[in-house]
This record gives sequence, C-alpha cells and structure tokens, in this order.
Amino acid sequence: MDLRLMLVATLVVTCLANFAEEFHHRRGPLTYRWLRDHLIRRVNFKRDDLEVCEQNPADIVFVLDASSSIWPPHFRLQLDFVNNVANEFMVGEDYAHIGVLTYSDYPTKHLMLGELVNDLKAMTTKIKQIPQQGGNTYTDLALKEMREVMFQNARDGVPHIGIVITDGVSEFPIKTSKQAQLSRDAGITMFALGVGQADQDELHNIASAPDMVYQVDNYDMLDSLKKKLAWKACEITTKPPPTTTTTTTT
Repeated sequence: MDLRLMLVATLVVTCLANFAEEFHHRRGPLTYRWLRDHLIRRVNFKRDDLEVCEQNPADIVFVLDASSSIWPPHFRLQLDFVNNVANEFMVGEDYAHIGVLTYSDYPTKHLMLGELVNDLKAMTTKIKQIPQQGGNTYTDLALKEMREVMFQNARDGVPHIGIVITDGVSEFPIKTSKQAQLSRDAGITMFALGVGQADQDELHNIASAPDMVYQVDNYDMLDSLKKKLAWKACEITTKPPPTTTTTTTT
C-alpha cells in the first residue's frame, strides 16, 4: 500500500471507526467491536494502527474531591472529566466497569462497579447529576471506602484501578498515606490527579508510581489528561497473586 493510499485509508478508517463508536453508544459493545475489527481487516491494517486499548477489561473507581474548596462549576468539570475518561474505554459487561465515589467530611457512593454497564447513556447522566457535598477533605476515609466497599464486588482477573482527584491536602495526611498503602497492598493500582495547589508529597504518597501522578493548574485543564490517563491505565496488567513458601522443620 503506497503512502497516498495509506493516508486515504487512514482517513476513511478513522471516520468509519468514529461511526463505529457511535454504534457502541447506541447499540452496545459487541456491535462496536465487530464493526471496528471488520473495518480494520478490510483495509489490511494491523490492530495497533488504531486506538483499540479501550477494549481491555478493567474495574476503575474514580474518587472525587467534593469539599468546599472546590468552586461548584469546577466540580462539574470533574464529572465531565470522569465521563470523558470513561469514554476512552469500551464500557460493557465483559469490558470496563466504572465506579464513582465522592468525599468531603465523609465518602458517598454514587456508581458501583458493574452498574449501568449496558446503558451508557444512563451511566453518563447519572455521573453528570452527582451533587457536590461540601465540607472538609477526609481523603483517608474515601480511600478506605474505595477499598472496602467500592471494590468489594470487583471482578477477579482484571486490573483494579483507583483514580483520586483533589485540589488540596487531606485533613490527616498520615492516615491518607496509610490507607493508600493498604489499597495498593490489596492490588489496586492508584493514580493521583492534583489540581492547582494540591500537595505534591501527598499525591506521590497516594499513587502507585511517580508516573501515575498528574498535576494541572486548574480544572479547565483536566480534559487535557484524559487520553494520557486512559492509555496509562490501559497498560496496567493484573497483579499475580502473592506466592507463599512452606517451611518444614525436622
């Protein structure tokens, strides 16, 4: 395939893949997957030539700061960001499951893993309608709730990913660090997104690795991270179970 034909084919497949994505939202993940794969085969492309990362299954929980330090329009930008990141994945029964938890003085569950996976429009609407609680920033309680409740019904054999978004520092940084470590020990890969004056040390204490910490100057810039975050999350593989050795004494 010469260069000009490759460019034309790329444009055609991109347009048709976008059409396939519209089918995904209207008709479900199976139609979307079949149509996209069919288009790729028709022009003799490799799967890596298109963004197909979103087909990987994962259980992803967003932990959103809903404290009073956040201006209400900025809180709504957080909700838009969650929907935009979720749209980078193929959400469905056998694909990505999305959960959402907000926190301030206490954590509040809004969307459980596995909920509305077959009704993307309803899921998007439910996320958009999440109210802001107001109050202080008890991130430690949110991480505990994430680990013990939100991931309680998580699937075995798929990556478990927690994404924390905050614009400040928690009320009890030591407790927050401890809960983050317990979450990582439980096999949850942690991302930390800081906005504005978010404390860098705490973000790094939450995240599983330095390259899983992201910082933007304001909430308007959150959307610039959606593809970067989605692709990084897509690289996560399921952690193997810990091995144990048996010691015998004679």
